[in-house]
Amino acid sequence: MPLVRIDPHAHLYDCYPVRDWVAAAIRNLCPEAGVCAGVIVVDRAGQDSFARLRSEVPKCGEWSDVGGSGPTSFSQALGQVVYEGNVLFVIPGVQYVTKERLEILGLGVRRSIDDGGTCEQTVEQIRSSGGIACLPWSPGKWLGERGKVVNALRARYRPGEIVFGDIAMRSVVGPPSLILRAARRDGYPVLRGTDPLPRVSDVALVGSYGVEFSSVLTPDQPGWLAESLGSLLSPAARSRVWGRPCGPLTALKRFCNCSAKICHPRSGDDKKE
Repeated sequence: MPLVRIDPHAHLYDCYPVRDWVAAAIRNLCPEAGVCAGVIVVDRAGQDSFARLRSEVPKCGEWSDVGGSGPTSFSQALGQVVYEGNVLFVIPGVQYVTKERLEILGLGVRRSIDDGGTCEQTVEQIRSSGGIACLPWSPGKWLGERGKVVNALRARYRPGEIVFGDIAMRSVVGPPSLILRAARRDGYPVLRGTDPLPRVSDVALVGSYGVEFSSVLTPDQPGWLAESLGSLLSPAARSRVWGRPCGPLTALKRFCNCSAKICHPRSGDDKKE
């Protein structure tokens, strides 16, 4: 069975050269023989990473839309990049900012509503669109009243209905997250991802932290990626961590810079939300 490696929380910011973004993802995910590499690129409001990749990838490689069949919308809008003989699958995603000022990722879907809805409205919209609703950890955003909102979502939705996310910035030594610990204990899948910042140097991180798992289908069969992702996101899924989070000094440096004016995403927002 082929091994699949995925970074489920990547961004393609305006300051990232497409060639460097593709090269980093392939280098970090190591798509050698028998390994299929993928990136879920989550767009903020105003971004359309697929349109940009379609436009700019042909300058350094080959881009193609991949069709197929499967139980989720993952099979409806995949992109395939061939770069220096290596293949990278690109999967659409959305980063919503809710009324409660929390981030919720829609994995495998395009943007269908504006930011500013409640957390529950946003989760329901993602799920009704056939995507996966992911609650990603973010520095300081799961504390106080917002932490209570996240715990309320954990009580509202069962494992298999939502997943949680961890990011490279949290580092190997902390800060600890009681909510993530409780989510793992209760059987919720926790997806690791890089969550790079809109800073030129962070393009090198894409693909360096994620998950790997074995799929049932082979890459030449329709729906193989949809089947693999659906299996990964089920409560019984067993995946392994791919790569490593940032070391403590790197994590601290990135955390201190995460609110700094660094570069403009295509949405025109120059700060990490």
